[in-house]
Amino acid sequence: MPVPGANDGGSGTAILLHLSELMSTNAPPLGVDVLFLDGEDYGPGLADMFIGSKFFAEHFPSPLPWRYGVLLDMVGDLDPNFPIEGYSAQYALHLAQRIWQIAEELGFGTYFPTSVGLRILDDHIPMNQAGLQTVDIIDFDYGPSNGLWHTPDDVPENTSPETLRMVGEVVTELVYRGG
Repeated sequence: MPVPGANDGGSGTAILLHLSELMSTNAPPLGVDVLFLDGEDYGPGLADMFIGSKFFAEHFPSPLPWRYGVLLDMVGDLDPNFPIEGYSAQYALHLAQRIWQIAEELGFGTYFPTSVGLRILDDHIPMNQAGLQTVDIIDFDYGPSNGLWHTPDDVPENTSPETLRMVGEVVTELVYRGG
C-alpha cells in the first residue's frame, strides 16, 4: 500500500514552502538555501537510503557557504514532542540548544524538551559528517505507539496545522535572527 506521507515528508515540505514564500517577500539577514530530500529514497534498506543527502554532502563546495543546516522531518503530529535528536546533540549541540532556546522563548518549551532523544538515521548525518552542523527537528513518535508512521494512515487528518505553525515559527525566528 502506498504511504501518503502527510507527516513523514509532507509536513517539513509544507513549512519550507511557506518559509520560502515569506523570504521571497521579506529577505532575511542572511542567505538561505532550501533543499528537499527524503532519506527513504528507495529504502527501506540502508543501502537504498540517503542517496540525495550523501550526494549533496560529497559535493559540498569549499569553503562551505552555509553556517548550519536544519532538517524538518515528521513535524506535523497532532501530539507534538520534539526532544533534541541524538545525532543532532552529538554533531551540532550548540545549534540544537539555540533552536530549543528559541522554542522556549516563543512559548513552545513544553513541546521542545531539552532532553536528548533517540538517535535517528536521517539526512542530517551525511551533512554533519561532511562538516555542516545540521540539526534534525523530528517527532519520531507519530500516533499512538508510533502506529501511523509509514502506514496508509499518514494523512492530513492525522496532522496538526498548529504543530506546523509552531515549528514554522521556530525555524522562521532562527532564520530572521541570523542563526
